[in-house]
Amino acid sequence: MLLNIITDEQGVVQNLDKGVTRDCGNCVACCIWSRVKEINKPELTPCQYLKKGAIEGKNCQNCTIYETEPQACKDYFCAWIAGYGEEEDQPNRCGVLIDPQITEFGLVLFARDMWKGASKMDMGKKAIKRISEEMNLIVLIADEKSLKIKRIEGPDELMKGFKKKKWL
Repeated sequence: MLLNIITDEQGVVQNLDKGVTRDCGNCVACCIWSRVKEINKPELTPCQYLKKGAIEGKNCQNCTIYETEPQACKDYFCAWIAGYGEEEDQPNRCGVLIDPQITEFGLVLFARDMWKGASKMDMGKKAIKRISEEMNLIVLIADEKSLKIKRIEGPDELMKGFKKKKWL
């Protein structure tokens, strides 16, 4: 699955296949969770280039290096910004950051709780279910501290395949 998306100068993302246009608004999930080698930013750490107060309410103007941001930041798209899920599935709303990643199992979705237990709460569960079904991908749900996989969810047919191959 290739994401057919474009981004304009203001960071607004449009999914050309789905006709969905979104921007990050006040979400800074990827600015906290993602590792960015170019600026020595580790995972699970707020980016040192977020403006003061950005964690409470961000748009791309809250990044102090947005004009010259690292390539890793330019190339990153969570499933929501790429046009999948509903408005309430935005990571800062549902509490779960969901992004496509290549693994030993092929392309999967990787989900991380933005706050403790978010993926088990109603909004988080709904976001995981909607996005995994819409993209037809398995979701690996990671522990928010260690990033170890704590459970796997996804569309029934894909879950049956995982169980058949004894990956679960």
